[in-house]
Amino acid sequence: MTTPFNKRENNISSAQKESLSDRDTNSKVVLQQDAALEDQLMMLLLNNEVIAVKLTDSKIINDPIQGLRLLCELVNQVVSFAEKKLRVSSSYLQKLLVAQSESYPNVKLLYLNKNRLSPDTVINLFNGWASHPSDRQPIFDEIRSALINIISAYFSLFGSSFGSDLIKKQWEELYLINIEELNEIVKKIRF
Repeated sequence: MTTPFNKRENNISSAQKESLSDRDTNSKVVLQQDAALEDQLMMLLLNNEVIAVKLTDSKIINDPIQGLRLLCELVNQVVSFAEKKLRVSSSYLQKLLVAQSESYPNVKLLYLNKNRLSPDTVINLFNGWASHPSDRQPIFDEIRSALINIISAYFSLFGSSFGSDLIKKQWEELYLINIEELNEIVKKIRF
């Protein structure tokens, strides 16, 4: 039986039910978007792993020029993903390079060609090095650290694209492990 008192309750219940239904629909959409992004990021990590495996090859460890090329290729792969899949501004890489140059001034030796890193200047420096080879190691250590930090910054940016806090946290844990492993791999390259 509907009375003036429970009529209002019925109206509120209907409105609440509708609101809950909308939230469920929105939650499903967010979860679907997060799942799609998560799948794409897993593919990116797999592609990155292919390059990381190449970086562990003894030929690469003993050929720092190839190691630097591969590390730049890795950064460029991440940048390309960011631009294509998440529509990240092409100026973001430039901003990261400028920010990294404050701590690692030698990263300025890298230049951008169509918003992709080019290691050519650094390779020319390496090939023309006249001083003792051990003197060049700090320069290349700076460049290596800056490049790892740039990848990490992009990965952090990717995490902010998730709607779910749980998936965002899982991604952060995963990419931090990935960055740590990559850092250990590239530290073995002797310039």
